[in-house]
Amino acid sequence: MSSLRVMQWLRLCHLYLGIFTAPAILFFAFSGALQTLSLNDRSPDGSYTPPHWISVMAQLHKKQSTQLPQRRPGSPESAPRPRKTALDEAKPDGKAAGAAQPNPPVAPKPQQPAFQPPRKPLGMQVFFLLVCASLFASTISGAWMAWKFRRGRMAMAVVLAAGVAIPFVLLML
Repeated sequence: MSSLRVMQWLRLCHLYLGIFTAPAILFFAFSGALQTLSLNDRSPDGSYTPPHWISVMAQLHKKQSTQLPQRRPGSPESAPRPRKTALDEAKPDGKAAGAAQPNPPVAPKPQQPAFQPPRKPLGMQVFFLLVCASLFASTISGAWMAWKFRRGRMAMAVVLAAGVAIPFVLLML
């Protein structure tokens, strides 16, 4: 095979692989930008809850599933303890709890530090937002140039439709 034929074959593969993956690249660029801005994270104090569609996009981006995880209930240490009543003071053997019985020493529980979100340097956020915008713009312009300057538009439309449909079908499985 001549080098000219190899180059033609490589260009054609590049064209169709690019058209096929364009929808996924656009999705990952957009959802990555939302995550870079932390729009998918709940605030610890409850002042911000992300919209459902952002949570689903982030879950799909990170875990390849649209099923959102269940929120974990608070830790037992942070839960308020119920007050004891007179009936609770009686032990199963009939002796009162106030009777002179030695209580075993209880080791103090270690203090857990308050939740602190990870630090996100502004420079890295700006860089990754630029990467997201660049991916988005280059994918759109590449797909537009492929459509505009190639003759096999029907084949490209089929490949593009497959790039959209296959992930949706795989989500349903």
